[in-house]
Amino acid sequence: MIIFLAFGSLLGLGIWGMTETNIGLGLEDFFPSDNQASRWANVRTEDLASWSIAMNWGAINYTSPDTQMRMIKQFERIVESENVAQIDTKLLWMADFLVWTTRHCEENFSRENHALKECGSDQVFEDGTTCLALWTENIYKLREKVFEDLDTCTLFEGGICRPTNEMHPLDLEVVPDSSYNSWCPVIDNWSNEKFGFCIEKWREITGGSGNLVLLNETGTEVDGCVGEYNDDESVLVPLPYSRGPSMFAINLYSHDITVDVIEETRKICDDDAEIHCWMTGVPYNYWSQYTNIQDVFLEISSIAIVTGFGIESFRWKRNILLEKFCLEV
Repeated sequence: MIIFLAFGSLLGLGIWGMTETNIGLGLEDFFPSDNQASRWANVRTEDLASWSIAMNWGAINYTSPDTQMRMIKQFERIVESENVAQIDTKLLWMADFLVWTTRHCEENFSRENHALKECGSDQVFEDGTTCLALWTENIYKLREKVFEDLDTCTLFEGGICRPTNEMHPLDLEVVPDSSYNSWCPVIDNWSNEKFGFCIEKWREITGGSGNLVLLNETGTEVDGCVGEYNDDESVLVPLPYSRGPSMFAINLYSHDITVDVIEETRKICDDDAEIHCWMTGVPYNYWSQYTNIQDVFLEISSIAIVTGFGIESFRWKRNILLEKFCLEV
């Protein structure tokens, strides 16, 4: 009985100790406390507590309206995390490209050459169609654009979708009859050739983003500026890869919080089997080794305890049998 009580006490103590253990090693743990690098690492953890992160997508179906909306939804769900700094949806390259293809494009208001229009609806593909988006029901509840009034000042614009009363009159003529009061821009039924043409025009005019794979190292040289190049490189389509904007994971004051953020964001991004993406950045490159570490410790400890208990039980039973045998002899 004493052995079983001792076993239970030690087991409970071990489980309690595991819950009180700090996860992992931080940068400050790799330097002596009086070292300058240690001081910097402590300030970074205690005061700054942030790291740059990003989202990445592979060869998903970028020309599908459903994929476009779900890609934006993934981005907005990551940004909604309390440990990720707020940024506007339009900073995601797909969202920015879709806005450029609508009648709400603002490029024509600031163009250098007034003889050339710079919005998607002004770019004519070889088949006579333009890079003009459609509007569809906001079935995924994407964020809507925030519209300021004279009495309101907002820090962020929010999303790229719009309520019906903020739609362009020409768009209202072609949107489907629906009970929805929120609409999002999408592109649909575009060939890879047209998609590539419009993406290249968008990059050439706006500068583009998304770290898209280019077929040539540089664009054409800017007239009169040696060493300066236009953003008119050819883009590889179908797109094999794209990247979201730089974001910041914030308030990472402990290893536990950092690991929680990794697991939270990966559920949204990495664990999505249909629109798969993956998170990158220092937290994922370093602290990923500590995800599920307590589960691993618990599994190893359980195996060790069960194995030890089994061996000791066998030895205890064997000793009893030997004593019984000796008494009988």
